[in-house]
Amino acid sequence: GVCSNGSGQTQRESDPRGGPRSEGRMQSGILGPFDLNLEAFAPSAALRFAFLMSWAGTIIMCTSGQYYNDALGLLPYGLPSEFAMVSVLQTLPGQLLVIPGYWITGSLSKSKGSLFLLRILIPITALLMLPGIVMAFAPFMWILPVVVIALNYTGLPQVPLFRMIAGVAPPGRMGEALSAAGITMQAAGLVSNLMIALTSSRVQNIPMKSPLWVFYPLAAVLQFCAVLPLLGNPRHGHWGAAAGVVEDQVMATIYAAVFGLRWLRKSQERSPHLQEASSSTEASADETNAAEARV
Repeated sequence: GVCSNGSGQTQRESDPRGGPRSEGRMQSGILGPFDLNLEAFAPSAALRFAFLMSWAGTIIMCTSGQYYNDALGLLPYGLPSEFAMVSVLQTLPGQLLVIPGYWITGSLSKSKGSLFLLRILIPITALLMLPGIVMAFAPFMWILPVVVIALNYTGLPQVPLFRMIAGVAPPGRMGEALSAAGITMQAAGLVSNLMIALTSSRVQNIPMKSPLWVFYPLAAVLQFCAVLPLLGNPRHGHWGAAAGVVEDQVMATIYAAVFGLRWLRKSQERSPHLQEASSSTEASADETNAAEARV
């Protein structure tokens, strides 16, 4: 059968006894992440946001190593020790100093709401991508850690994003919602890699110093555009309790209660069949024990 979860969405009931519904349940489990974003406004908007944010971040990740070495004048005759120093400076400072940022972001996401925090973080993180341009015009080794730390902080929106995706997922489909977000972000990474592979050689032929810096404002624009899917207000389903909006928290509680009551009623309707099967199993066990005793 098909039942509603209270938000206008439908969900096929699972049959614990197997039977003809097993194939449909398996197909839903495999294809669930692909059709989940078509069921409601909020999940699809969150996935569009995830795509744009991952697209911007992958552009930076694909070009940063070569860009730093080129800006510092290490290509093609840099010393191994200089390349090693660049490798250390573009990883360790950002990885260490971004830890407090993730902790603060998680706390704010819980206290202020994921949707509110995302709408604030996106413009800020878009601006944090622009310091990468400085390396092309001020190629000093001490500037590299500053740029790297700023770029590491551009990944902070992932914390409220996944919290909100888990909150807007239909009941019983949280895993599918999170996997859909992962698939979307990997698809964005593939698009970014293809774009860099097709355009980087042409960009490097531009007659200017370290021309790969042009990818940084491009990534900042994409990051800023990621806020657009989050500006709407869905009529059905809302943004979920994790968004931080009082109305959405109330509606999410109501929908969960309604769905739980309906599932309880369906379970009670099936209980006589389950009790009958249990009685048959116990009777078969008693007959087997009696036969062994006679032997």
